Amino acid sequence: PELNHELDALDPADFPAVPSGTALGWITFDAADFVRALRAVAVAASTDETRSNLNGVFIAPDGDNAAALTATDGHRLHRATLPAQHVLPTHWPRPENAPKSYVADRFAGFIVPRSAIAILLRRINPVAGERVVMQLRGTHVVVKVGVVEWTVRLVDDQFPDYTQVLPTSHDWTIEADGDTLDAAIEKL
Repeated sequence: PELNHELDALDPADFPAVPSGTALGWITFDAADFVRALRAVAVAASTDETRSNLNGVFIAPDGDNAAALTATDGHRLHRATLPAQHVLPTHWPRPENAPKSYVADRFAGFIVPRSAIAILLRRINPVAGERVVMQLRGTHVVVKVGVVEWTVRLVDDQFPDYTQVLPTSHDWTIEADGDTLDAAIEKL
């Protein structure tokens, strides 16, 4: 006996196109380090929809074997640096479909939107040894963990140059016990 079934489905044309072609670059993190750093900085991402360049986490190379995750809402700035392997463009000419984070033919990084960050934090299992691979594909990033992939449209805007507000020298140093400092901050 032959069985015929008809499934109701949505038209594939109703969905956004998945980016194809060669990746412009990639960056790889340990899943546990990535989730820890992402949780630390994501709380500072802006919720103000009029400031789209602050509505996510900015991910950028930080030397040869590290990356910085940065978020700000204009009042507070959270930045975490973690070990990473990366092959990201540094001085490539701006590709036609590149995000606006290419400034004067220099790649600065990319902004992953707050909504995608929330999904990644819920879905990535922070197991040490598991890898998170992010492939930059024009205005999208493909996030791979094991056999699961997410395609995320990047925030198409420039993240502000936050290094201008970071102090470059310090006049004094404060040393404190971590538990005592945590308890004092909790009281605030």
